[in-house]
Amino acid sequence: MPAPEPVREAGVRFVELAHRYTALRRLQELYSRWSPTQRCNGEFMEMRNRRELAPNAAVLFPFPEDPTRRLKYLLDRGADLWMPTQAERDALFDERRPTRSRAVSGVPRSVSG
Repeated sequence: MPAPEPVREAGVRFVELAHRYTALRRLQELYSRWSPTQRCNGEFMEMRNRRELAPNAAVLFPFPEDPTRRLKYLLDRGADLWMPTQAERDALFDERRPTRSRAVSGVPRSVSG
């Protein structure tokens, strides 16, 4: 028995959104200044609540590579997805790692690590 039309349409839309989400993530990666420290298991990149979902990142990772399965995997686990600006990422980094010095003269915090 085939799925009702609204269910099929929702599935098609979800696949489209997953591919769009993946493309936006790739653009963000290309055009952002990420320090290696801020790449900490996606904590400052993709999920606002990564620590709550998986204090040990190995529990949550690796993600499925297929865009649709990856997005479903994250949503099924309650990921609070976000695409932070440089300032938002720096603020969260400062909040969660306040003792680490990031002040390097003439270099933005997000680059200095």
